[in-house]
Amino acid sequence: WITMTPPEAFGPDDLSEKINGKAELYLSSGFLHLQCQRFKAANQSNLWTEIFIYDMGNASNAFSVFSSQRRDDAEPLELSEFSYRTENALFLAYGPYYLEMVASAASESIFEMMQAVAENFIRDNQTEGNETITEQMLFPKFGLEEKSISLLSANVFGYHALDQVFIATYTLKNKQATAFFSRRKIPSEAEELALGYHTFLTNFGGTDVETNIRIRNATMVNIMDSYDLMFTCGFFFAGVHEAESPETAERLADMLYKRLAESN
Repeated sequence: WITMTPPEAFGPDDLSEKINGKAELYLSSGFLHLQCQRFKAANQSNLWTEIFIYDMGNASNAFSVFSSQRRDDAEPLELSEFSYRTENALFLAYGPYYLEMVASAASESIFEMMQAVAENFIRDNQTEGNETITEQMLFPKFGLEEKSISLLSANVFGYHALDQVFIATYTLKNKQATAFFSRRKIPSEAEELALGYHTFLTNFGGTDVETNIRIRNATMVNIMDSYDLMFTCGFFFAGVHEAESPETAERLADMLYKRLAESN
């Protein structure tokens, strides 16, 4: 493998020049710096890969972009807790870094090279790689689709004030729903978010639905033929988004509330 292009570097001010259309996802997730370069096979000029190394500042930010862009055809790898491959690419979150390696074509020889680059990167950056995403353990296991766990950084569910939200998809009795939570700095901030999000939903046509769930401040809204149930639990603003039935929303909210209460 030989260099195909000189190395490039981008910061927040010019990131869109390299990844036009996707820059906002990275910027809203704390992006600091990008280094990238292309390499090609010495004996096949049409076979090349481009390596992107994003410095996202911390492990949560790196996980946010990793999880937000996870491909449907992902095949997990054992490089790190958050790594996978597709037919022609490799993706990795490690410490504060997010790596993408995209090849011009599907090739095992080029994948072996990309995997070697990833292994070397992890070895050389071990001091930065000891952070972990403990929040993923707060999701109840029953009905959880583990690959769906993601961290959304901004404008979550279309509500401008809602950021840094962990979400996961559940299937309960053949009905789907999304569990979510966001840990805030103080409990009153979580309460303000709950009130604001409820107002946001009702302003866009949502209607309140009576719920008998045993969570003191829980409210449920029917909007666009699905159900959102929200509550606070100490520092957490949490709930269920787009449940297919009110019973599904209540059951999942009850499970989530119990897990969050244990962690407070």
